[in-house]
Amino acid sequence: MLKINNVTIKLKSFHLKIDLTIKPKSITAVIGPSGSGKSTLFDMIGGFNQLDSGSIIWENNDIGNLEPAQRPITVLFQDNNLFPHLNTYQNVALGLTTKLKNHEKFKYKIDNALEKVDMLEHSNKYPSELSGGQKGRTALARALVRKKPLLLLDEPFSALGPGLRREMLNLVKEISHKNKLTVMIVTHDPAELADVCQDVIVVAENTATGPYHLQELLKNPPKSLSDYL
Repeated sequence: MLKINNVTIKLKSFHLKIDLTIKPKSITAVIGPSGSGKSTLFDMIGGFNQLDSGSIIWENNDIGNLEPAQRPITVLFQDNNLFPHLNTYQNVALGLTTKLKNHEKFKYKIDNALEKVDMLEHSNKYPSELSGGQKGRTALARALVRKKPLLLLDEPFSALGPGLRREMLNLVKEISHKNKLTVMIVTHDPAELADVCQDVIVVAENTATGPYHLQELLKNPPKSLSDYL
């Protein structure tokens, strides 16, 4: 279980208040207007933003003062962060080691992650040779190979068409279930997550609140969310 207790983050003229609990092994959507603080929320959980107050508790341990690499978290960003000079296999290997000459000892783990996202046959291709969906799958494989229990997805599939987005979201659902992951995913279209998750966090007016039941929230959203939607 992830508990964010009375956290405040201040960044120049912007501040965000967060007090919420994420159920274990769940998929939770994060929605809100552009600039409301959705990425700031993820940066805080991931350890890239300092807390001004409050605590972050994961499985009864306070992780709020840990460095990003020490936290049980993997963040998948919007641009997928694939290195153009590395092939699919090497990009996934970076989830385990920065010394690519040592990647052979991790071959089983890397191949296993690639197989889970149906990218094993594309191991030798470079990002320029991959479709948008294949790039997303590669980034997802790199996240999986790290074996961190908390996965944060910051709009990684926003550049894909509706069909491919649904395909990737269904893949996330399948993989998170098999690997017992707790997932948070930023989206601009909560309706497309109806088959993937039940809970949603709303980030608006300098506050992150929830989780709310997705269908109930869409039926009766607060004014800030209604205006955005």
